[in-house]
Amino acid sequence: MLILLSGDDEFKKQIQLDELIYGYCSDLNQLKTIEDPSFSELINFLNRPQSLFSFNNETTKKAYLIKNFYLLRPKDKEEDNEQPAKSKDDEKLIEFCLNIIKNTQQESLVIFTSNSIKGTLKFVKELKKIDNCKHLELNKFKNWDLEPCLIYLKKLIKKCPEIKIPDKDLGQFIKYLGTENLGEIFQTLETLSQSFDKIDFNLLKKYSQPKYDLFNFAEVLVSGKKAEAIQELRKIKADPEQKNNLGIIGLLHNQLNLYQSIKLLEIDKFNNDQIAEKLGIKSGRVYHLKLNSKNIKLTRLEKLSEQLFRYEKKIKTGELKLLEALSLLIHSEEDQPALI
Repeated sequence: MLILLSGDDEFKKQIQLDELIYGYCSDLNQLKTIEDPSFSELINFLNRPQSLFSFNNETTKKAYLIKNFYLLRPKDKEEDNEQPAKSKDDEKLIEFCLNIIKNTQQESLVIFTSNSIKGTLKFVKELKKIDNCKHLELNKFKNWDLEPCLIYLKKLIKKCPEIKIPDKDLGQFIKYLGTENLGEIFQTLETLSQSFDKIDFNLLKKYSQPKYDLFNFAEVLVSGKKAEAIQELRKIKADPEQKNNLGIIGLLHNQLNLYQSIKLLEIDKFNNDQIAEKLGIKSGRVYHLKLNSKNIKLTRLEKLSEQLFRYEKKIKTGELKLLEALSLLIHSEEDQPALI
């Protein structure tokens, strides 16, 4: 199968990629990815010989993901002027590459993804002539696309029974954040569903303000991106409603526990599907959480959890203010805890 995936909505594209990949090969180890390849790199990537450790009767399906291949997108004028005219050798190379793609997609899933795939380009036209080729273009919803956005989210929520929200409140939240923020809307629903049995508009509004993103703060804090965490905390401090919002502490606890659990289960050799079943989340989400946390040490997560519990106790006894605690979390024990 050959898929051309384009559009400016990264969230929609990622959801589509997850569905395609997980629907095709159950083992993510069979997914091979390459980004910005040259012709020769793409040919070598798709023409990779079978492993010496593979068995003759191996039936595991493979998937190939090619990101931003330059012949799929339109060139600007400067780039076009820099490119020499194609020689006969270049044409033969293109033909050879197309044949490899054609042969590979007969037994494997081949996905080309780019923000823009121009259908009038010769290479794209040749790709579309290949059997089983589909071009999926996924763009952001426009401001007036409230109903299509609601329908799209309701379909996603059906696959996540843990998310319980009335259609009316979901519609209000879409209007509040804007249809163009589809990914943020769904991430908010998914994260809050871990702490609340039912979600309504007031709860959503409390935890997700258009001017800042609590979930992004949690992610950059865990990842040790100090500058980004400081910037996000400044936005949080600008809202007086968050001055005593202990729900922020609960959200951080949940995120830290999730990352720690994934790290521990990964150490015990659990695969993505097993981790998802243990934690009650989707395999696709496990995959992306693992990517986000691949450079984060378990000891850092444990240290942050200990600090958070300690600060939470001090907040409840009046020894420390919430926003001061968040600032202290950003700075390591070795740093001077200069409050923002």
